[in-house]
Amino acid sequence: MAVKFISRDWGVNVSIVRLTVSDSLGVASASGYIAAQAANISAANNGAFSWLPGDEVLVQASDGNAFYEISSDFSSLVASGSLSPVLSGIVAHAGGGQANAVQLNPGYNVIATVATTGDSVVLPSDSLGQNVLVYNAGANSANVFPSSGANINALSANTALAVAAGANTSFYGVSATHWVSK
Repeated sequence: MAVKFISRDWGVNVSIVRLTVSDSLGVASASGYIAAQAANISAANNGAFSWLPGDEVLVQASDGNAFYEISSDFSSLVASGSLSPVLSGIVAHAGGGQANAVQLNPGYNVIATVATTGDSVVLPSDSLGQNVLVYNAGANSANVFPSSGANINALSANTALAVAAGANTSFYGVSATHWVSK
């Protein structure tokens, strides 16, 4: 998958970079994504693209749109403090389990459908510094898994945390493989 389009809207104080990708928001916000897409960015721009400190990046992805900031080393997209991405209408994986769980993105995630108790979703694999808010608007409790090999709170690796119907939980990535929830 790749960056398909890039352009800059010049403003008075902040410039907005518009980025269209064929990837999901979760993939686009993974550490090192911008660096890995350098050749595709140059091709889409018809030449080298110059990032500026403080660039706000509007990403149009396969699963929605979100604002990010460019990282200080220009290698990654970082969820913008007040403009966190929103992914809604999530249908939790029927039957549960970590392997086939539906991928969540950094930012706000609204699970719309949890057909049976234990249907599942999974947190992003690049956890360090990420914030993920999960709201379960479904009819049953949903299981939120960490990515493979990671853990949530004091739970064992690969163990889910249940989020009750009508409840929300915040997950904070405090290391590459550890999430803390509140």
